[in-house]
Order: sequence, then C-alpha cells, then structure tokens
Amino acid sequence: MLFVCPCCGLVHEPTAEGLRRVPPLVAAVTSQTAERTPESYLAVWEVLVSFAGDRRRRIFVPAFSLARSVVERLGVRLTQKAPALVALEFPQHPGSTAAADARLFSQILLGRQDARTLSRFVEVAPWLREHGDGGVAPTADDRLEVCDERLVYLPALCDPRCIHDADWRLLLREFDEPRR
Repeated sequence: MLFVCPCCGLVHEPTAEGLRRVPPLVAAVTSQTAERTPESYLAVWEVLVSFAGDRRRRIFVPAFSLARSVVERLGVRLTQKAPALVALEFPQHPGSTAAADARLFSQILLGRQDARTLSRFVEVAPWLREHGDGGVAPTADDRLEVCDERLVYLPALCDPRCIHDADWRLLLREFDEPRR
C-alpha cells in the first residue's frame, strides 16, 4: 500500500524502518493531436520483466483502479503499444512554484508487490481473451521474472469514446488518433 500526500502529491510506502519516499516520474505529453492539456495524471506501474533470463519487456499495470477491465484493457494496450515515455521528474519542493497540483494526480490503489503480481495477468490477458480458459498460457509459468518497476504518472483526459482504453485518452503519441 502506498500513501500519497493530499497537499503535494508525494508518494510514500511503508517499510520496516518507517515511510520511504517513492520517486514517481511524470510522463510528458507527447501527443501530436492533443487539443487540451491533461486533466489527470494516471498512476501506472512500469514493470520490467525478463523471460527465461534472456528477453526483456516492459509491462504496464494501472495503479489507479482495481477494476479488472481497467487493468486488463489499459494495461494490455499500454504494454502492446510500448510507449516511449519522456519522463519528467516529479516536482520535489511542495509549496514552490514548481510543485505539482496534487489534485491532478490519480490515487494509487496498487502497491509495488501488487503490480508485480498483476504483471503476469496483463502479460497473459491477450492469450486468455483469444483462447479462453482452456490450456496453459505460454508465459504463465515461472519463466517470467520481474527485474524492476517504477511508478509513472501518464497524462490523460477522460473520454468515453476511448472504450478500448477504459475511457481514458492517453496524451502519448502512440495513442494518437489518425487525423481525418
């Protein structure tokens, strides 16, 4: 479980020694078609995994929702599109002009361990959608090893037209809609 300061948005996680600050990154808006500024920044875990020790891949696990449909739809789409994130450092000084408006940042409902566990689900979800519950998913075994994870806030707008992305329009170039 993570704790987010409602004033400044800084993230902390409990450890045996007390609270430890988790330095989240904020992804810059890279969309070429965005007509508005972000109204939200969605918390997502970017989990680096390896398969049988040789091939590495990033898996994205939404941390702002516990709904299976959000974790599956948005997590799978992010993982498939593998966005090239331009990361900005989270503002460090609450109260300064550089401090972020904490109201723009989503809640964080999934901690680091939850993200590690759900990364397996996000990895096999497309296979399960195609094959149903029969058989054993190809990466559901212990060959999937989590190497690292980081918390990233993604710029977004709530948009019910984006049903494949759990009603969120991510302001990343990989999610740009073709111009008509």
